[in-house]
Amino acid sequence: MIQRILHNNLAGKAYDHVLISMGAVEHDARMLNIAYTLQQKYSRILLIGLYTPGWQVSCADLDADVLLMDNYTYSPMYRLWLGFYRWLHTFGHLLKADSFWAMDLYVLPFITSVSKKNNGRSFYDSREIYTALGEASDHHIKQKIISWLEKRYIRKADKIFTSGVLDSKHLSEIYNMPLPDVIMNLPRFQSPEKSNLLRETFRIPGNKKVLVYQGVIHPGRGLMQAVRALASLPDLVLCVLGNGEVFKEELSRVASSLGVSDRLFFQKSVPYQELINWTASADLGLCFIEPLSLSLRYALPNKLFEYAMAGIPSIISDLPQMRPYIEKYRCGVVLPADAGIDSFVKHINEMTKPEIYYQMRQNALTLASDINWEKQQDVVFRIAGAEQK
Repeated sequence: MIQRILHNNLAGKAYDHVLISMGAVEHDARMLNIAYTLQQKYSRILLIGLYTPGWQVSCADLDADVLLMDNYTYSPMYRLWLGFYRWLHTFGHLLKADSFWAMDLYVLPFITSVSKKNNGRSFYDSREIYTALGEASDHHIKQKIISWLEKRYIRKADKIFTSGVLDSKHLSEIYNMPLPDVIMNLPRFQSPEKSNLLRETFRIPGNKKVLVYQGVIHPGRGLMQAVRALASLPDLVLCVLGNGEVFKEELSRVASSLGVSDRLFFQKSVPYQELINWTASADLGLCFIEPLSLSLRYALPNKLFEYAMAGIPSIISDLPQMRPYIEKYRCGVVLPADAGIDSFVKHINEMTKPEIYYQMRQNALTLASDINWEKQQDVVFRIAGAEQK
């Protein structure tokens, strides 16, 4: 069973794999899924990340230690980064492991250093195009620092992997290096039952269709368009699962001005293991991303496949790594990346027609059966060297 430990408990411990992320462990689906896979062949795993207030042991089938940093602030980012590094270095000398995984760029310098001291291996998860981040597009100095950091340390990692084919091609081209492996953001396969969790939580009438968005509440995710579309879709409600207070307040103000506040609901992020139950209680999923940077243009988010696993059709933007799945499986609609309110209204009306909706739902379940985390576990084993064990 997963258990939280303190850093002074590390003395005398030796791990097969240590996975580190400058993020909240219980919400990091990618990190948790890699840990689930590793535990099939390794018995000593440590996860390191940020403490979430109200953290709960929701990963009952994961056998690993968890080391979490508390008393931190997310903003500004440099303060979190510096604080996290100081915290890591308070116990870095105690970390003993065969392999260290940087689950994001921000811990790459640390894991390349600590793995060398341990005569171990280092793995880098370039889960985004860090040289062209969406959130850093208006902060040139921040983007330059992040780009320099990757360029400086990426070659020090023994293995590199990304979340999409285009991401790997990009890294290979800009760093003149072999094509990195690809581990997509996919949920583990399961067959959740349709539920009324969202309707019961927010007292949504049974005759309303529920559009769900899960993830960080940011501009450029189709949320503003969806809120404005509510005014022309009286039978639709929007449920937003995630954190992001600033843009949440803006969405609420717009909803109030349009008289649709009674059909806009917010739920803070829930542990990843519980998320599928919330998703399966919706009717449609919003996976719309505006390509404001190269990293966003190449997006292939986990939520697209989580919606399919829950058997709900998706509304996506026309991006090169998402479009092929919707076109092949016909399990949603593809909107132009600059789609306005009218486009949202038109496509939602079309896809909620009973005969179309039923077929899209069946197609989504087919996608989930064909493409899920289990289908790519061999890549994780190959990176970890488990095929030799």
